[in-house]
Order: sequence, then C-alpha cells, then structure tokens
Amino acid sequence: MTDRSSSQSAFRLWLSRVLYRWSWDISVRNLPVVAALGPHLRPGDRLLDVGCGAQGIAAFLPRVPVVGVEPEPAQALAPNLTLQRGTITALPFPDDSFDLVACVDTLEHIPPEQRGSAIAELVRVARRVLVMACPVGGLARGHDEHFWELLRKRGKTEPPWLHEHLGHAHPETPLLVAEIERAAGERKKRCRLSLSYSEPLGPSRLLRSAAARSSALYLLANLSLGVLTPVLPRAGEGNAYRVVITTVFAEPDRPCDQSERAPAGLTNDER
Repeated sequence: MTDRSSSQSAFRLWLSRVLYRWSWDISVRNLPVVAALGPHLRPGDRLLDVGCGAQGIAAFLPRVPVVGVEPEPAQALAPNLTLQRGTITALPFPDDSFDLVACVDTLEHIPPEQRGSAIAELVRVARRVLVMACPVGGLARGHDEHFWELLRKRGKTEPPWLHEHLGHAHPETPLLVAEIERAAGERKKRCRLSLSYSEPLGPSRLLRSAAARSSALYLLANLSLGVLTPVLPRAGEGNAYRVVITTVFAEPDRPCDQSERAPAGLTNDER
C-alpha cells in the first residue's frame, strides 16, 4: 500500500469514527445505554455488547475494553472493541462471565418466539448489570411504517433493518420485563429493574423525512440534530421510539422482587 493510499484509509477511518459519534441517530441510540451503564462501571470490569456492529457502545466508552458479539463480525472500527463470532440465542461465554452486558437495537430483528431465549442468554452471562434497549410497541411500529411509506412514495427500497423491523411484531415493554424476571428467577438472581426512554419521535420523524429525500440531506440533518441535542425534546414514555431497560443483579438468593422495580423513567438519563 502506498503512503497516499495509507493516508486516505486512515482519513476514512477517522471520518467514520467522527460521524459515528456525532450523528444524532447513532448517539441517541447509544448514549442512554452508556448513561445507564456508567454508575455501575468499575476498574477492571468486563463489558459485553451483543449485536454491536463495528463500533457499538465502545465508541462512547473509549477507556473501557469492550467485547462485542456479531454473527458475522467485520473489522472493529473502535480500538477498544474486540469482536467475537456468536448469536444472541447462543452466546459463547460461561455463566456470569461479564460484569456488565449491553444489547442495543437487536431484539427487534429476531422473531418474537426467539426473544425469550435471547433474553435468557443475556441474563445468563451478566453478573451485575444488564442494559437492553430496543424499539417497542405501537409508537415504534407506526414510526417504522411511516418511514416505509415515505420511501415507497419516492420509489426507494427499504433498508434491510427496516425490512426486518416490519417483518416481525415489535417488542412490547411488559413482555420484555416479564422475560427478564422469568430468566432471573430461574437462575435465582435477585434483580432490580428500571425503565428510561430514548429517541423522541419529533426529531426522529424530521431525520427520516430527510433520509427519504437524499443521502446528503440525511447527513446534514443528522449532524445538525447531533449539535442541537441539548435543546431537543427529551424522550418519555409517550413520545419515545425506544425503551431502555436496566437490570441490576444482586446476590442470587431469591427471584426478582417486584417491589424493588423503580418507576419508569425516573432513574436513567432520558435522551
């Protein structure tokens, strides 16, 4: 490889990392999960990110080593990310092998009948904390269907992720919570659950409208919303595309205690 080619490759890698961190649709997906993990991180902790892609939450935790799982792992673009081959329904790790486990926007891509098994695997490998985030319910479904309609009107093909979203029923928060509690109870893990929300629908509709028009407009809107994030509406139960479920495990002496679950939206940062 020539010096010029090497310099161009290095620039493209740098640019991809910058765009990943500053794009609104990426940060609004990952930063609430990072915020939920933050209070529980300790020096030397092992952190797993299931379904992380090439960067995942590692890009937002540059000082924390992260192990990522993908069915077909590509090159990791975050220097602190180590990728391993695996699937969410059969994680290649022993029980309680990670202090913290994250799973962002993965459950909606698998059939509903496999989600219980997937959550059981996440609970199995998580020793102290599990944070799951995904689009949920009728709001998310309507949002995705609206985007599909925008693309159809402009003669554009739906992206693979949208095809997968609409190919299955969207996850429902009560069912996700019940599956976490069931899996924890089966392993005699006491746990405390809290809910928060991410991706307010108003800015998200604006971004998807731009994406349906052109890639250039989408990039401009994405970076602009990223800059404007501090003044954008905050996500809540009634206006959010995604739920963030934080599960904190304690000593394995009794199943989940319903009375310990924090009220929805009162614990983690909303974005």
